[in-house]
Amino acid sequence: MDDGKKALDPTIIASQMVRARESVCPIGKRFKFSVRRPTEMDLVRMRGPGGEVEVNLQCLQTCVFGWSGVLESDLVEGGAGDEYPFNPVIWMQFIADRADLWEPLAKHIRDQVEGHAKRLEQLGKN
Repeated sequence: MDDGKKALDPTIIASQMVRARESVCPIGKRFKFSVRRPTEMDLVRMRGPGGEVEVNLQCLQTCVFGWSGVLESDLVEGGAGDEYPFNPVIWMQFIADRADLWEPLAKHIRDQVEGHAKRLEQLGKN
């Protein structure tokens, strides 16, 4: 089907597809975590024995790709009160020791997964 329109660059399309899975999870008064919803393929890997999706600790480590409001003093005792830029290696250490963040992040990810499933269901009805 050639209607004379030039197809978008595949890198642009891929980037838009990734951004469509992104959201922000606010926790408390300061923290905001940038989260990328797992793909359908990721979800297949995350299914438990009963078929339910398990948002596990590995998912928390890999689905978060950014933050705001996290201070150096949140990361290390005696650290400065300045916001610390996101770093994936630091994130792995930070979330491993912050059990208070696990459930709110897991709930946010589950909500994103459920919202996506509903959108797919609606598409199937059309």
